[in-house]
Amino acid sequence: MADGADAGTLLLDFPAPDASPVLPDPSDPVFRHHRHDTGRIRHTCLVRDEPLDPHALQLFLEALERAAGPNLLRVKGLVNVAGRLEGPAVLHGAQRLVHRLAWLDRWPGPDRRSRIVIITMDMPGDDILELLEFTERLARRTRDARQRGVASSAEPTSAER
Repeated sequence: MADGADAGTLLLDFPAPDASPVLPDPSDPVFRHHRHDTGRIRHTCLVRDEPLDPHALQLFLEALERAAGPNLLRVKGLVNVAGRLEGPAVLHGAQRLVHRLAWLDRWPGPDRRSRIVIITMDMPGDDILELLEFTERLARRTRDARQRGVASSAEPTSAER
């Protein structure tokens, strides 16, 4: 797993024709990084226990749209967004058109995990996971830099002392 990988992310990556409609138990270590590297059409499922940072989610969707381009055959999912107590974000798109997030008023069931299904041509699930990890690191560093900037602007300057 790449640097900064979140053990709470389940990555399933397999050819679409063999895709099982039932997600495995995420606590089963066999399925934490289940990948088959055959075929051009790839079906990748990301399952996340923890809520996603809203900025990281937006960066991830933009990066996925640009990286996959016309090879992004389909993306859809329900996402638990950090800081939002109501229902999940609904995402969907294809090729170079990932639609704006829509919001459900409530979760459709008790499962609050984020679940994103991505179908691509010639884009391995590892690449998708790396995009997610990179955008999460970028969002975290941006948030931290903003917090440091706010903290330093609250301190009196030498001219004010």
